[in-house]
Amino acid sequence: MLIAGQVISQGTSVFRNILIARLILTEADFGIASTLILIVSMSEMLSNLAINAFVVQDKDGDQPHFLSVVHFVTAVRSLVVTLVILLFASPLAKMFGIPQATWALSLLAVIPSLRGINHLDVFRFQRNHSFLPAVAQECISQLVALAFCVPMFWYVNDYSAVIFLLILQTAIVMLVSHAVAKTPYRWARDPNIERRLFAFGLPLMMGGVMVFLIFQGERFVIGSAGRLFPGAVYSLDDMAAYSAAYMVAAASPFFFSRVLTNLFMPLLAHGDEREFLRNNTICVQLSTLIGGAVMIPIIIGSGTIVRLVFGDRYSLAGPLLTLIAVEQALRILRMGAMIALNARGYTWETFFSDALRSSVFPGIVLVAVIGLPLDWIPVPAIAGELIAISALSWQLSKRCGIPPAQTLGQLALLVVGLGATHILRFMFGGQEESWWYFLLGFGVWLGFILIWAAFCTTTVEILLRLISGLLRKKRTSEAPV
Repeated sequence: MLIAGQVISQGTSVFRNILIARLILTEADFGIASTLILIVSMSEMLSNLAINAFVVQDKDGDQPHFLSVVHFVTAVRSLVVTLVILLFASPLAKMFGIPQATWALSLLAVIPSLRGINHLDVFRFQRNHSFLPAVAQECISQLVALAFCVPMFWYVNDYSAVIFLLILQTAIVMLVSHAVAKTPYRWARDPNIERRLFAFGLPLMMGGVMVFLIFQGERFVIGSAGRLFPGAVYSLDDMAAYSAAYMVAAASPFFFSRVLTNLFMPLLAHGDEREFLRNNTICVQLSTLIGGAVMIPIIIGSGTIVRLVFGDRYSLAGPLLTLIAVEQALRILRMGAMIALNARGYTWETFFSDALRSSVFPGIVLVAVIGLPLDWIPVPAIAGELIAISALSWQLSKRCGIPPAQTLGQLALLVVGLGATHILRFMFGGQEESWWYFLLGFGVWLGFILIWAAFCTTTVEILLRLISGLLRKKRTSEAPV
């Protein structure tokens, strides 16, 4: 159900964004829209208390009074974010060189306001692996936004249509959250619950700066470089190209990290020690498999993918995509390993991992200051992911008793697969349209899968049992009565 929901939701989102970038907006308008969304994401990340994870993880997450307190904290947080966006809309728009879009940035303050009154019952349901309400909430909102995409751009025909679509989507999420809820929406105060919430979420809120630098730092530098750094040579077209490449590469990590987090957070938070170690092994090994199996084909066919998805206008995105895909593959592994720490309440340790990952941000700034080509931007980010995963393995050993070799071994598998793919790309990338190049690429992809299966026998056995059980169930359902 989780995978099907994410396929519908993310597939709809990606299709809508492709439609916007390829058929509707100019590169400049696409760059402005990406910049505005970036600013709002920055505001939300800087105040993120991970309230959704807290509802799943806390021992009292099933209680109506608990939810009432969390609803109140969520509403206050969203009010603060709304006011911050309204106060700083004008200076931020000027800093990014889009003063004409100040009104649109101010309008985006509606989004955190709507999110602040979401009903959180959908996350309470997830404690017992009931995912249908959350899946329905996300899929319905994405489908409605897609349905209104073309009419909205026909009526508005500029970047502001993206703003109206995002507001519509956020409003649908809020309405569906109340429609599927089984407990009344209430506000309440409880110092004990609030203290636990802030103890859990404060490290993650402090890490909001780090998370912003991780997820949006590269685009922040590209979008503001022309105003901040005299040597920078990036334009709104570069911002559009980077956003296009990032959109292709980041769709899968977002998709699978949501699935893995929703599935494994309750298992790791509430199981005994033996189950915890077993489930963490499965989670980390699946993260490695997903990172390599998804990103290796993207690296191999990066130029072709960009042309098919966005057209020749975004040709700059091709070389960028090969490096951003490496960064995203490593990110999937790191996010899979971090689930165990969050599930056990070790949020300061996840903050430490985020801090190490974002420590390379000055390197990204240096690339812009020197005026290096755009495809140098992801290089420091790749180094940061490697550093953070290495440190994370030590934290998992210290806090959770997970041997460092487990995480580092998976990292080594992933690095070998990604390295072989880049060697192939370096040697024969100029022949990307030829059938034999893709045949070699398929060989590299299949080789990575086989090597992973040889080292991850426990997870392979579980997957085979799952597939066998599903096939038996299908044959039984198809048998004549």
